[in-house]
Amino acid sequence: MKKYDIIGVGRSFTDVVANVDHAFLEKFNIPVDAGVQFSPAELRTIQSELPTYELVAGGAIANTIAALSAMGGKGGYFGKVNNDTAGQAFLQDFALRGVDVCGMPFDTQVGLSPTCIILITNDGHRSFAVGVGCADHLVLHELRDFDYTSTHFFLTQAYMVFNDLSGPAIRAGMLAAKGKARIVTNMHDLRIAENWPNYVEGIKFVTSYSDVIIANRAEYEETLKHVQLPAFPEQIIVITKGKEGSEAICGDKHVSVPAADPASFTFVNSLGAGDAFAAGFLYSLARNGDLKKSLTYGTKAAAIVLEELSGRPTIGKQFPPLD
Repeated sequence: MKKYDIIGVGRSFTDVVANVDHAFLEKFNIPVDAGVQFSPAELRTIQSELPTYELVAGGAIANTIAALSAMGGKGGYFGKVNNDTAGQAFLQDFALRGVDVCGMPFDTQVGLSPTCIILITNDGHRSFAVGVGCADHLVLHELRDFDYTSTHFFLTQAYMVFNDLSGPAIRAGMLAAKGKARIVTNMHDLRIAENWPNYVEGIKFVTSYSDVIIANRAEYEETLKHVQLPAFPEQIIVITKGKEGSEAICGDKHVSVPAADPASFTFVNSLGAGDAFAAGFLYSLARNGDLKKSLTYGTKAAAIVLEELSGRPTIGKQFPPLD
């Protein structure tokens, strides 16, 4: 029996959520309903001038691992934070959920955890001050030397594989995991890398090494411009289609399931729904669920997170068991 359902590697973002007025946005030249990247020093200044704020752990792969824990699954996570308030909040959230942090979590090169300051004005608009911080400062030997026989899946995000900083470590992990765990690449936020010089090469690498590819329809169609999928007969391709449901392709099998009935949940926020879907799909697959059962459980998981204020289930919430 394997110790882990999923080992993930991702950017360890913490959201800093605050209510501000439009004068605050103007002071720091932050457009309404848009995001701006700032240096670590600039972000610290912005955060220091917030009257009050709430820290909410996030990050796409980390959200998937958090949702997995609410299903009763066991997850581990590679990612870097600084020893600051945001980094401590990120690690505390995982500790409360029973998620194992793999490798040394603290980076010493960049003095800031991955941070997204979400500024909400009284008319409901959201603006963002973002700093990647130490997110991509992964350590190659930590991922290369991990025992991947201990996990069903090794999960990463495509654009991090393309990144000059995080890419070498993640590629080393994928090479080490091949044949020991099933490698899963989520194509989420693929557009981040579309102007990078190694974009096409990166797509070819992740699609050739991944046993499971997860993408929304736009990401899937973009990927098909550069490679043919599936890359090999046993590869599983999962396509999420929002209100139209999801589908999975593997060999001669092509399965679709509808989206959750809107009457079955109270919509609050779409953030993290796709991350929870991935957790549900993989959790079911790890327990020998077929494609249809796994898509269905992923859909249920997404609907649960659609009712949350953040991108993760509330700590202590338990998802329904697998059928």
